[in-house]
Amino acid sequence: MKNYISNNLSFLVNKMNCSRDEFGAMFGLNRGNISFYINEKSQPKIETIQSICDYFKISIDDFINNDLSNKNTSLNTSKTTNTVDSEIITKEIQLRDDLIVAYKDKIELLTKQNEEILVRLENKVDLATSKIDESAILNQNIFKELEEQLEYINLKENLEKAKKMVSNPTKKS
Repeated sequence: MKNYISNNLSFLVNKMNCSRDEFGAMFGLNRGNISFYINEKSQPKIETIQSICDYFKISIDDFINNDLSNKNTSLNTSKTTNTVDSEIITKEIQLRDDLIVAYKDKIELLTKQNEEILVRLENKVDLATSKIDESAILNQNIFKELEEQLEYINLKENLEKAKKMVSNPTKKS
């Protein structure tokens, strides 16, 4: 009984629009293996046939016993592209997630730093306010002392005038 393995492999290589090396690499085979199968010098192992059929979503029976080039079957020839696209999307999603985590960490760090800066500024304002309050109290005390000194000087002057008046009753100041 004739099998169509070589015809179907040749058809799939052409359908995929790739070289025998590229096709073989998809299934862990080299160019020589694929050439031997296409030229009917050897037959692939059942595991290889299963892998190819699984990849293209075709039955093993169809792959071995039917000429796929004559069938109107839709083969999954875009799986490689879909797999690559899926891997790229997965990597991009992971990168996005990593960036989100990094930005969240940066925001938390900046928030913490800003809170620390605000606390330091509040402490400086409190210190400055307390120094202003201390300065105001000090100024009040100085003014009070000056006032007392001025009163003392006034009293002293008045005392001097009174002494002069007592010692010279006829003179008026």
